[in-house]
Amino acid sequence: MAAAGLLLVSCASDDGVASGGSDSASFGTVGYIGFSVQLPNATTPSLPTRSNDEYNDGAAEEYAVKSGKVLFFKGGNEATAKFIQAQNIIDPTTGWNNDGSTKVTSTKTAVAKLDNVTFDPAEFLFAYVVLNYEGTALATNPAANTPFEDYSKQVLAAAQTGGSLEGAISSNGLLMTNAPISDKQGGSVKPEGANITLAAVLDNSLIKPTKAEAEAAPAGCIYVERATAKVTLEVTATATQIDMVDESSNKLALSTGDIAWQIINTESNFYNGRQANVDAWLPYINPGATNDNSKYRFVSNALFSPQVGGTHKDAYRTYFAMDPAYTTDYTGASAALTLNKPVATDAAENWLSPYAEEAGKRAYVPENTFPTQYQTSRNTTQATIRVKFNNGTDFYTISNDALYYTKANAQNKVAAKLMADYEVNQKMTAAATWLAGQTGVTAPVTGSLTVEITGTEAGEVAYTVTPSFTDGASVNYTLADITDGTVSSAVTTAITTAQGDNVVNLYKDGYAYYNVRIKHFGDVETPWSPSGAYVTKPGTTTEQIYKVSDANYGDNYFLGRYSIVRDNWYKLSITGITKLGSATPPTVKGDPTPDDEIEQEYYISAHVHILPWVIRNQSISF
Repeated sequence: MAAAGLLLVSCASDDGVASGGSDSASFGTVGYIGFSVQLPNATTPSLPTRSNDEYNDGAAEEYAVKSGKVLFFKGGNEATAKFIQAQNIIDPTTGWNNDGSTKVTSTKTAVAKLDNVTFDPAEFLFAYVVLNYEGTALATNPAANTPFEDYSKQVLAAAQTGGSLEGAISSNGLLMTNAPISDKQGGSVKPEGANITLAAVLDNSLIKPTKAEAEAAPAGCIYVERATAKVTLEVTATATQIDMVDESSNKLALSTGDIAWQIINTESNFYNGRQANVDAWLPYINPGATNDNSKYRFVSNALFSPQVGGTHKDAYRTYFAMDPAYTTDYTGASAALTLNKPVATDAAENWLSPYAEEAGKRAYVPENTFPTQYQTSRNTTQATIRVKFNNGTDFYTISNDALYYTKANAQNKVAAKLMADYEVNQKMTAAATWLAGQTGVTAPVTGSLTVEITGTEAGEVAYTVTPSFTDGASVNYTLADITDGTVSSAVTTAITTAQGDNVVNLYKDGYAYYNVRIKHFGDVETPWSPSGAYVTKPGTTTEQIYKVSDANYGDNYFLGRYSIVRDNWYKLSITGITKLGSATPPTVKGDPTPDDEIEQEYYISAHVHILPWVIRNQSISF
């Protein structure tokens, strides 16, 4: 899925397979191996891509390279190859952009020195590039003979991506490591027998005795991606009001220019290199995909782009990952997935502005993925969106009433609703009848309720209800004047019960909140409807419906519908707001709501773009 953050290209051959065995170079104390490096640009790949892939360079600082090294591993296969040595690939005098280019995209030729390395006939040379490693655990090289699989699964804290949820980039830059690539095409074609590699195989027959010779004969291609995902929010909605009205038929106004957002429920760790469950994922298909290029969704049908130094015919993007907590289901309030931003406090510094290429208007988010059976709200990274209504003035709502109120009007409306409740009305009438039967009371006696809202914090607020009675002579009585405990307690019980059906919410300063679960494949590769997803059952022509939670079809059709994967730009676009959100940020901790169900109370219309950064577009409409 990741659009490669960096490309180390210039290939020795079209098949990209290094030669091992007796043909391997024989060199003395020192040998050199060369390769070209290119930062990605927005060039369209030569083959059609899936319909939700877009390309965008992003900000220049997201491509900055402050430090860089290549780590070499030697062995018969990627998993068991042992670490032998590391080599700096940044020239301290020229830095990274040594071609004189002032653009974001820039090429570089690198040559690494190898010391005292020999190869058995069945051994290969594997290369793993780490950029912007300062300030991370990757600044320290692995111990000698560390297997590559162990090194690539080294777990790092989220902060070590080099980015933050507030969009700031460390002075050391965004961490980048090798991207897993496939040697077989996917998309519209089943990637039969595809080999997915994370460590690049270099042609060890091209180890040269001098730097100049190594530079002239590059030994392989290495594709590098950022270790973090990126999320932004833009507002394209033009609506200036929603259809919720007050008692004077004035509509509740909103300003689409007064919207803020933040990321919640993020993973706390990430792997050194992106991990993929290749054997299980490659054959997954969704026959309901609207774009033929998106059917086999875990491998792209397009080559990496741009192509430099020759055409590398078998380097295709891969599109998903397993994070360190992939099979963990966060069920409780104390779950490890945390609300990184305590949105309930509504602290001003927690909120980001809509999209622009600057800190405070973007977020760098750690990878968060999960299997289909854990595809629930409590596991999904989300954006909480805050929208200001009513010119920033407090207002109230009452349960499912389609009106909003001032405090005084809300109190009067609740009183009227309670008096209209059957049980309350009956018990109040019984109390009035009891009073009317007392000596000295002039009949008839009538009852009424007074409501006072006492709560002052956003969300559901407390209110008191005071029953009162009056007779024909305008003499007033309270519930305390009814000495029959059965009658008075019946009134209190009925009112308390009715209050549960008449919940008052305070929208403090006019703020309403919406949560948006961030989609990875979304509706293109994993299409669905509120009742499930429309797909054709294998071996039949009958269109049937399968839900995300369906054990037989869930992973095949829906794995990756929701997730965050590194080196993807999830661009949320609010296209419409039609209903009122929550008075406080909705909680997700322990929320078991499956991702294949839609909340009906309110809806935000959004489009998720995913950007080289590949953009994942997501439209949002409330």
